[in-house]
Amino acid sequence: MHRFDLSGRVGLDTGGNGGIGQGIASGLLECGAAIVIAGRNEAKNKDAIAQLAKIGPPVSAVVLDVTNEEQCRAAVKEVIHRHGRLD
Repeated sequence: MHRFDLSGRVGLDTGGNGGIGQGIASGLLECGAAIVIAGRNEAKNKDAIAQLAKIGPPVSAVVLDVTNEEQCRAAVKEVIHRHGRLD
């Protein structure tokens, strides 16, 4: 039983390629959201996607350093390009 239904929602999870961030991505996916994880390390992003994709809804990644404002803006634009929205 899920406490939340996030079907049709799209999330951007910074730090979603490991630790607490990956746990959050997992929970959001289990509730039906599509997730784009964001992390600086492309290899860790790919490993996280491999694990998270087993849960269900679409999951992808962007390489992002959250201390770089330009990269943050580009990541949001990319999520909207891929999914048509960002919740």
